[in-house]
Amino acid sequence: MAARATFTWIPLAELSRRRPGRIAPFVYTGIQLVSRRFLKDAPEGPFSTMILWERSIAAGRLFGLSHMGQWFDVGTPASIAPTEAALTDG
Repeated sequence: MAARATFTWIPLAELSRRRPGRIAPFVYTGIQLVSRRFLKDAPEGPFSTMILWERSIAAGRLFGLSHMGQWFDVGTPASIAPTEAALTDG
């Protein structure tokens, strides 16, 4: 099953969540740079970062960018060699 995109994006503006029944062309890929303020009052133990994103959206403080270059998944040891080969071979 294909993943449903999560966010809409206006260049140089904040992100917003996909509205019910609407299409959102961007998806969060797992890469984030955050301020310590983002983690203020975070729940103890495991939790979804969506809680913190929602709070940032409400404060008008969630921003993103669209990466148009190459992207490689290196989340498993088996994916490292093919990625290195792709980067080495150009």
